[in-house]
Amino acid sequence: MEGNGNKYPQYPYYFHPPSWVDPYQSSSSSSSSSSSSVPKWVIAAIVLAVAILVIFLVWYIRKREKRNKEEACKRAKVAVEIANAAKAAAAANASAQTAKVAAQNARALAVETAKAAKTAATEDTVDQIYMSRDCPVCGQVCKWDFTYICPCCKWKAMGEILPPKK
Repeated sequence: MEGNGNKYPQYPYYFHPPSWVDPYQSSSSSSSSSSSSVPKWVIAAIVLAVAILVIFLVWYIRKREKRNKEEACKRAKVAVEIANAAKAAAAANASAQTAKVAAQNARALAVETAKAAKTAATEDTVDQIYMSRDCPVCGQVCKWDFTYICPCCKWKAMGEILPPKK
């Protein structure tokens, strides 16, 4: 053996193992012994390091959960704002559609009323022509046989513009 206590001369820079471990002890004899060959301070240091790591891990997980909750809350607020804006737009669109339908209904009603008024006026004019002895437009005396209508009354009954008087 050389002077540095190296049992393996092919490794000239072999360092001694720690004092608390004997690498050359057989595994069967170490497992049969009742006490561990590792000092208690090493076990305590390992347990302390693991405990610190667990504490940091739990702290990180809680911090991450809090951040995720805040982000989810922000996303929910944005979604609520978007939904409210969509509801307002839909209500405005519905109001516009309702107003448009109401305007269309009013126009249709006005057209129907105008048609009914024109028909009633035409019927009144025709009745007036047939019942009167003289034409209210030209003053011509009409016959009572209900077949003759003077040209002026005929144009009026048809809704046409009266010809200019000569």
